[in-house]
Amino acid sequence: MSDLTIGLLGALLATNQPLAVSNLVQQDTGVSIAVVNPGDPAERELQQLMEDDDAALAEVDQWIQTNNALTAKGEGETKEALNQRIHARLDTVRNNYDSFLRRHPDSARGFLAYGSFLDDTGDEDAAALAVNGWRITINTHHRMPLCKPCAA
Repeated sequence: MSDLTIGLLGALLATNQPLAVSNLVQQDTGVSIAVVNPGDPAERELQQLMEDDDAALAEVDQWIQTNNALTAKGEGETKEALNQRIHARLDTVRNNYDSFLRRHPDSARGFLAYGSFLDDTGDEDAAALAVNGWRITINTHHRMPLCKPCAA
């Protein structure tokens, strides 16, 4: 059995598997890989925020589909009323991202997730600013932790 195989088996048995694999890769290859620590409170908060982001976008999509079906029957709400409800729902997520990034300005993943959310909502100018924040963070910290969603 090779040293790498033994090392990977040890990493599988470790309590912090991503960190163990990262350390093994660095030891064997000299390449450093930043890995997200799932126990980090900021990472857990960001993960929850991204889940809330997905839920809000799905909810808005459902509202639009339902309203379109009701409008076809003459029963839907006005576009203005629907847009107001949509903006209120999405503003909650936006404010949560803003708050997170004020407290964690070095979170490259946070800026990237926020930019994705803003792009999904059609706010391309703000999305470009968030992506610029991501670039600045990457250039400042020289690396971005890998994670399952990021690596996929």
